[in-house]
Amino acid sequence: MEHQVKTQNLKKYNAAYNFLMNNNISTVQQLEERVSALSSQANELITRINANTARAKQLQEMININENAKRLQPLIDKMNTIHWKGTRDKFQASHRTDIDLYYTSKRILKDVHHVSKVDISKWEEEQEALYQQEEKLSAEYRPLREMLNQLLNVQHCIGVARSDDRKKNQEKKKDQPRLG
Repeated sequence: MEHQVKTQNLKKYNAAYNFLMNNNISTVQQLEERVSALSSQANELITRINANTARAKQLQEMININENAKRLQPLIDKMNTIHWKGTRDKFQASHRTDIDLYYTSKRILKDVHHVSKVDISKWEEEQEALYQQEEKLSAEYRPLREMLNQLLNVQHCIGVARSDDRKKNQEKKKDQPRLG
């Protein structure tokens, strides 16, 4: 079992060494700089992807809200044709939920999303453009993330190797007789 672990560690360290050589990284500082640069790039892409996702979600919400209002418009039109108070009150009472949903939908579009004129086709176009951009950004992010993971694995191997060296040096110092 111990032999297997040593073999796995040796393979891991060998892969780390090969990675460093293939990427022209010869110092810990270069490694840390590369990790920092790739982390910044990855974080920027993630921020842009999240912004696109949030906007696409907002557009979908606006489309859904508008569909509710559009679906309920005939009910509101019918209510507005009823001029007798008693009949109108009965109609409103029997359709209270739908009427409230209609006015809430209109209010959300106007007050929350600041939409005065509804143009679903523009929203759908923008949403499609956001999805395409999100796919492009994700395609950029995947290899970057993979490279960053490899760098972090190498950084971990170096940290373990340094820690092992320190332990060995401390043990050597303990074993040496003190003069004095």
